[in-house]
Amino acid sequence: MAKLTPQKLREIYISLPDDIRNVLFGDEILAIIKNISQKHNLIFEKTGILSDEIGSVMMGLSSSRDFAANLVQRLETDQQTAGKIAEDIDAQIFSKVRESLGKIGELRIKNQELRGETGKDEILKEIERDHGAEVVSQPAVVSKVEPHYPAGDPYREAVK
Repeated sequence: MAKLTPQKLREIYISLPDDIRNVLFGDEILAIIKNISQKHNLIFEKTGILSDEIGSVMMGLSSSRDFAANLVQRLETDQQTAGKIAEDIDAQIFSKVRESLGKIGELRIKNQELRGETGKDEILKEIERDHGAEVVSQPAVVSKVEPHYPAGDPYREAVK
């Protein structure tokens, strides 16, 4: 996701439905995020990253469908842990504003279409159309390269 200016973030925030704004900047969300972070043993830094991802979804900057995958990448965790975190967030935060999140998602898609941005499905169709033949890649052969030291390995202890 590209960095947005404070002005653009403010415009997005102002355009949000009231229920999302109330949840997004309410006191309750902080406690929920703290509890979920503690439950899943997230360090302080990763709690901030989790907050950013929640905010991105609630502001329509990223899709809720990609939430768990984004957590895997951003929190540098496994899919199972990210899935459990996403389930908790969905049950405790997103469920309160699900209808409004759906509307924001529809608006995001319309805005992309108006700006001429292409969605992932359209890009994949374009690739398939342009490159009709199936591309099969061969695995690379990797050989282990042993370092050569003229006088022996300088880091190895002498054995007597």
